[in-house]
Amino acid sequence: MWKTEKGILLKCIKYSDSNSILKVFTESSGLLTLNLKTYQTKSYSGIRAITGQPLACVEVTYLDNETKNIKPIKSLDLWITFNDIPYNIPKQTILIFINEILLQTIKLPKYDKQLFDFTIKEIETLDKLNTGLSYFPLLFLLNIFKQIGIFPNLPQGDNKVVFDIYEGKFVDKNQTTVASLDENLSKSLKVLLESKNIFQNTLSKSEKKALLDVLVNYYAIHNDFHTEIKSLPVLKMIF
Repeated sequence: MWKTEKGILLKCIKYSDSNSILKVFTESSGLLTLNLKTYQTKSYSGIRAITGQPLACVEVTYLDNETKNIKPIKSLDLWITFNDIPYNIPKQTILIFINEILLQTIKLPKYDKQLFDFTIKEIETLDKLNTGLSYFPLLFLLNIFKQIGIFPNLPQGDNKVVFDIYEGKFVDKNQTTVASLDENLSKSLKVLLESKNIFQNTLSKSEKKALLDVLVNYYAIHNDFHTEIKSLPVLKMIF
């Protein structure tokens, strides 16, 4: 039976001139592995325009056969068209970064409407954002921590001034370990975690870069992934 769903394109692997394997996070079925045969759909240039976009929001019709892990695609079209991202290199870089983080988050073919809606909202917010762009990667990471239940514990008491990245909480400075941040960086993280509006912060460029490293490392530890986030150095260079 053919089924049509809204989805977010996470990955496209081209293995011949007319065949590609797509990883699509769908609204109703979770993560799907789909086989796209270009000659069965629209023109090559039209398909490339879709599959070449990081996190393209698509509407896909595929053969819903439970016995097959890789399902054939009948049609693929854009569901949401970005207004600014295609013409904004910093936003494109952020989107690639988000794409890499999501690939480490969405690994199983299970229904997760809450995470799907969250991702769509984050992408649309990025497309419309006019100010504070350098804070958006930090905001995205904090928001996804909340989504999957690993948001760091806020400090309890004035003596909890050092953040332990493995424990995910602030500890007394006489309890520091090799996993503890220094006191200054811990203070910057505390400010970030307690911010009601992250875009009103006045963190320096060096602080934002250091915090981005901290949050990515924290995510890798608590979400158990070991893959390098390749866009991170480019992101830090741009901002």
